[in-house]
Amino acid sequence: MWSVKQAAELMVISEQRVRKLLQEGRIKGKRLNGTWVVLRLGYQRKRGYNIEEIKTKKSPFSNIEHLSIVVRDIDKAVEYYQSLGIGPFEPTGFSITDKKRHGKPVTADVKQEVRVAQMGQIKLALFQPVSGETDEKKFLESRGEGIQHMAFRVDDIDRETAKLEEKGFKVVFSGRFVNGGGFAYFDTDKVGGVVFELVEPPPE
Repeated sequence: MWSVKQAAELMVISEQRVRKLLQEGRIKGKRLNGTWVVLRLGYQRKRGYNIEEIKTKKSPFSNIEHLSIVVRDIDKAVEYYQSLGIGPFEPTGFSITDKKRHGKPVTADVKQEVRVAQMGQIKLALFQPVSGETDEKKFLESRGEGIQHMAFRVDDIDRETAKLEEKGFKVVFSGRFVNGGGFAYFDTDKVGGVVFELVEPPPE
């Protein structure tokens, strides 16, 4: 069961269009306390339109999840951003396995400090390279502190990764969450200097 807003995002149409389709009976739904809820996604067109086709065509960059800033001193950065009213910052709670950087397993000596805070509808993530060779360390050494990547939430990390690889983009860093889901960073920094990450969070 989905709200009109959720259905519109999944079907890549407007909320007004969803309500019209509900009223016409072309989408299965019902009213709860005077508000429409969608019971089944997708509606019939002459060409056999369905929800799987919608998911395939939906842009993987529709829902931004977080911005990542690389810093030299994470404690000072946390103090600074909290003085601006952003925070509290907390360590990430995800256990990650099968980490690969440029297709090679990440060695145990690679360590980074990470703190995350909610900032409106998205998260702000601070990264401080500690040891080992990482893209964050290279970014800090060559460009200084700044936004290193943007992350976008997806429903299926494998499907969306395959779609970007088909377009010629390469995975520069990837991993799996122990409880499900995973992430992949791509070499989108050729223009604009910002890496794009896709992330499928583990089930709640």
